[in-house]
Amino acid sequence: FSRQDTSYWSPGSFRSVGPRFEAAKTFDNLVASFGYNYAFFREDGFDPGDGDYLSASLAYGKRGKDQIILQYERGSSQQGNSLWWSEAVLLRLQASL
Repeated sequence: FSRQDTSYWSPGSFRSVGPRFEAAKTFDNLVASFGYNYAFFREDGFDPGDGDYLSASLAYGKRGKDQIILQYERGSSQQGNSLWWSEAVLLRLQASL
């Protein structure tokens, strides 16, 4: 790490294993993609946990050029009695210079 941040905690060790699935389909100027992974993990000496991450997106435009991208992503994990989750909808404009 390049600096210490007292408001952020990071485990000294983290192990994770689980399946991942990714798929994408291109239709002319539209690309639809989907990804999902499920993981069993253990960090430092804490209880083992499990989590998942899902992402789905639609991108319109020429690949490597200007695109508009709509993306949904969700992640969650549970470790002992602790449950964490995050969810977001993103709209991005990607332009090549």
